[in-house]
Formats: sequence, C-alpha cells, structure tokens
Amino acid sequence: MKNTLLMNIAAAAFAAIVLFIWGSISWTVLPWRDLDVHQFSDEAAVMQSLLEHAPESGIYYVPGDEAAYTPSTPNAFVNVLKQGYQISMERMMIVGLLTNFLFALVVVFLLRMASGLSLKQRVGFVTGIGLVIGLAGNLPYWNWFGFPTLYTLVQIMDSVIMWFLAGLVLARLVPD
Repeated sequence: MKNTLLMNIAAAAFAAIVLFIWGSISWTVLPWRDLDVHQFSDEAAVMQSLLEHAPESGIYYVPGDEAAYTPSTPNAFVNVLKQGYQISMERMMIVGLLTNFLFALVVVFLLRMASGLSLKQRVGFVTGIGLVIGLAGNLPYWNWFGFPTLYTLVQIMDSVIMWFLAGLVLARLVPD
C-alpha cells in the first residue's frame, strides 16, 4: 500500500514536470498563442480609461447592462487590476509546478479507477481527460463571451497535447 502511494506520488511528480515543460514550450517557443491576440493602438489611453472608469478591481463586461446590448454593439471582457500585479516569475513558476502536481494527482486517481486498460488505452484515457479540460475550460468563453474561434481552438489543442504527453508518463508509471 505504502509503495503504491509513493509510486502514485512519483508518477504525479514526473507528469507535473512534463506538464510544466510543455507549458513552457507552448507559451514561449510556439507562435500559436499570438495568432488571434491583438494590442490596443493606444495602450496608455486604454489604461487611463480603465483607471478612471473601473470603480474597483475585478471582471468587467462592456456593455455591463444586458439591455444595452445589440448584435452590432462592440463588447469586451476585461480583468481590471487597479493596484497592478506584481509579476514574479519565480513565484508563478513554483505555483504553476505545484498546481500541475495537484492536477496530475487527480488524474492519477482517475487512472487508478480505470483499471484493466492497455498502455495505449491508458494514454488515450488521460488524453481524453485533457480534451474534456480543454473543452470545458474554453468553450463557455467562446459561446458566452465571443472569444475568437482560433484562440479557443489553440487553448483546447494545448490541453490535449499537454495531457497526451502527461499520459505517456502516467500510463507507464501508475500501477494498474
């Protein structure tokens, strides 16, 4: 029992490292994150407007009143951080690795429940979890807030690839 627990934790740790490495490649090397992301023509004016017109930090929808919406009304979905945001790559990387470990532990638990699968089926099972994560985490924003289709597809594909790679590790290391 103790040996199995240690094997599951070790498998989750290795998978977390794979998730982290893929995330690093996906966000810093591949150009696909920029395919449908744009910059404002005058960021200073936009920032000044946000500071003046957002009463507090938080999520804002424009238009904020659903009654003001028409099919031709420009709209936005914005996370305003009036106090700014202290970017600490060290902290973000540590938190990212720890959350990847937590996600991998959950997937290890699910994989353990799906006993009797072949190695290929185990990889497919974990990849399927990645597909569900990608769809559930991104399609609502595409549907309800009009996020661009290309942006949404990139996010979904990233999740599928990430969990396929983790699945290769977990399928071999998680005891059946």
